[in-house]
Amino acid sequence: MDLIENIIFRTPKQKALVLQLYKDLKFVRGNEDVKIHQFDELDLVYITGYLPDAERQQEIFLPLAADEAISMKKIGEVQKCLFHRHKSSRLTLALMDSDSTTVYFGVTPGLLPPSDLEGVLYRNLSNHTHSIVSPSLISRMHSMSFITAPNEEVAKTIARGLVSEKLAACVNIIPKITSVYSWEGKVNEDSEVLMMVKTRTSRLPELTEYVKKNHPYEVCEVISTEILQGNKPYLDWILESVPEKAE
Repeated sequence: MDLIENIIFRTPKQKALVLQLYKDLKFVRGNEDVKIHQFDELDLVYITGYLPDAERQQEIFLPLAADEAISMKKIGEVQKCLFHRHKSSRLTLALMDSDSTTVYFGVTPGLLPPSDLEGVLYRNLSNHTHSIVSPSLISRMHSMSFITAPNEEVAKTIARGLVSEKLAACVNIIPKITSVYSWEGKVNEDSEVLMMVKTRTSRLPELTEYVKKNHPYEVCEVISTEILQGNKPYLDWILESVPEKAE
C-alpha cells in the first residue's frame, strides 16, 4: 500500500518522520515512484524509491530517528524480508535529526558496519561514515543559490523580496564582479553583482520562480548547490527563517 491514509502509524513522531523522508526523497532528491509501505509482520513503515545513477534499481528506505537504536540482527531480518517482498537488497537507513536533516546509511552486502558496531546502530555512526556511506547518499536540507544582477539596486530589491517572502534567510551581495559570457553568438564582458542566497532546499523551486519574475534579464542566472557542512546554530537559523511550504 502507498496511500498515506491507509498507513497506521504507531506514534505521531513516526508519522512525522516518514512524511519528512517521503518529502525529502520525492521533492528534494528527485526520486521517482516514491511509495510508502506498511509491513505488519515486522511492525515497519518504510519507503521505496529509486536512487539517481543506480540503473533504476529500487532502493528500500527505512526511516529512523537519529537517537533511535536498531540491532544489526534486526537490520538483517528486515533486509531479508524486504528483499523477498521487493526483490531488492538495497536497504538504506535514513536517520532523521531534530532539524530535519537526513543522513543516509547504505546497508547493502559488503557495506555493513565494522565488527565493533555490530551491537547497535546509534547516531554516533556518523563517526564511521567512511565505512558505510557513499557521499552521494548524504542529503541536506540547506542550500546556497548564486544569482547575478546588473547592479546593486536590482540585487537589493530581489534580496529584500526573497527575505520578506521567507524564501531566503540571508542574501550576501558582492559588488563589482566581472562576467565574461557567450550570448547570441558573441562573447560579452559586463560588470555585475553577485548574490549568495542561503535557503531551505525544498523552497528552491519557489525561490527560482520569484527571481525569474522580478529580474530584468531575459535569462537570469539562478544556480544552487547543497550545503554539506557548517555551523549547526547557523544552519538551524536558516531552517527557522525559511519554513516549509504550507500544505
